[in-house]
Amino acid sequence: MTARILNITAALIIAVSACPAPGTADDTEPGTTSREDRAHVSISMSLDYAWWNPVWGTVSQAGDMLIYALLNRGGPYIKLEELSRAYDVDPAPLFGISCDARFTKGWGLSASAGAGAYRDSSVMVASLTTNPFAPSEYIRYRIDTINFGGSVFATYRPAEWAMLSFGPLYQGLMLRERNSSYLTSQTGKETIHNAGISAGGSFDVRLVDNLFLRPSISFIYLYGTVTGNPAISSRRHSHAMGGVANMSLAYYVEKIRVTFALGFSCQVLRYLEVTNADYLNRWDSRYGLTESIIYTF
Repeated sequence: MTARILNITAALIIAVSACPAPGTADDTEPGTTSREDRAHVSISMSLDYAWWNPVWGTVSQAGDMLIYALLNRGGPYIKLEELSRAYDVDPAPLFGISCDARFTKGWGLSASAGAGAYRDSSVMVASLTTNPFAPSEYIRYRIDTINFGGSVFATYRPAEWAMLSFGPLYQGLMLRERNSSYLTSQTGKETIHNAGISAGGSFDVRLVDNLFLRPSISFIYLYGTVTGNPAISSRRHSHAMGGVANMSLAYYVEKIRVTFALGFSCQVLRYLEVTNADYLNRWDSRYGLTESIIYTF
C-alpha cells in the first residue's frame, strides 16, 4: 500500500506509549538513591507528520456513484465513464500530548491524547448524465477526516533500559463525505469509534553519554462502530488487529531535564471482520516522522 490511502491516528488515530526521560546514576552521590529509583513525572508534546492509507482508499466507488445517480439524476440514461477513482490523501501533521507518572519499584502510569486532520485529494471519479446528447456532468468524490484518540497504559520497568506497557486505547475518525459537481452537491457525516487494547514494550539503548536509541513495538486490537449515519449506524462494526512500531533518537539535557527526540513511527491494521465486505482482509496504514519534547520533574 502507498500514500494513496488512512488520513490516522491513529493518529489519530493514535496508540503511543511515552517513555520517561533517561537519566544516569551519576546524578546522585554514592550511597544515595539514584534518580531512576525515585518517583517522577514526565510531560511531553509531540508533532508527527504522517502519511495515511485508509482501508477504504482502494475500494471502487462505482457502486456509490451509481446509487447517487439514481437518487439525484433519475432518468433513462446514466453513463459511468470511470469505474474506479484515483484516490490520494495528503500527508498531515498530528499533534499529541502525553503524561508519564513513574512510581517506585518500576511501576507507572502513562496517558496520551492526540488529533489531526487529513484532506482527501482524490480527483474526478465518474461522469453522469440523463441525456445522451448533453455533456457529461463530472462528479468529485472526497472524504475529509479528523483523526483523534488517546490511551491509558499501565507501565512496568523490569530494568532501567526496558519498559513494558498494557492498557486500553481509543482511535476515532470523524468523516465528512461529499459528492459534488458544477450542478449539485451532497454531503454526509459520520463518526467511526475504534476502541481496543494495546500491549508492547520499549527500550532505551545508550549510544554515548545522554544520547539514546529508543525502539518500541506494540500489538493492538480494535473494535469499531459507527454513529451519525442512520442508514448504517445500527448494523456496522469491524474487528481489526495490527501493530505500532517506533524508532527514535533521543538526547537528554540534564541541566534542564528535557529530552529531545526525533524518529519514525508506523501503524498497520488488518480488518478481519467487518459488516462492510469491501473492507474484509484489507490493510490500513499510517507512517511518518515524529518529533517530541519531554520534560521530567
